[in-house]
Amino acid sequence: MPSFDIVSKTDLAEVDNAIQNMTREISQRYDFKGSKCTIARKDEVLSLNADDELKLKQMHELLQGHLARRKIEVGVLDYKAPEH
Repeated sequence: MPSFDIVSKTDLAEVDNAIQNMTREISQRYDFKGSKCTIARKDEVLSLNADDELKLKQMHELLQGHLARRKIEVGVLDYKAPEH
């Protein structure tokens, strides 16, 4: 009986492109003016820093949208509890 293996890897270059686009959009949006919201990637971990819960939720939505535009499955994200 034939068999096959499925290998799924996330293209980190596309993730970097999505992060750059997201950073650009955050810097231009009116609701983020004057805030210290940032996103950073270290290896395979993304860190989102926001001033409050509302901005963090908006950043999650932005990230998912930009990843989807880059053909990266949003299911690869594993959100942890926010830290203060």
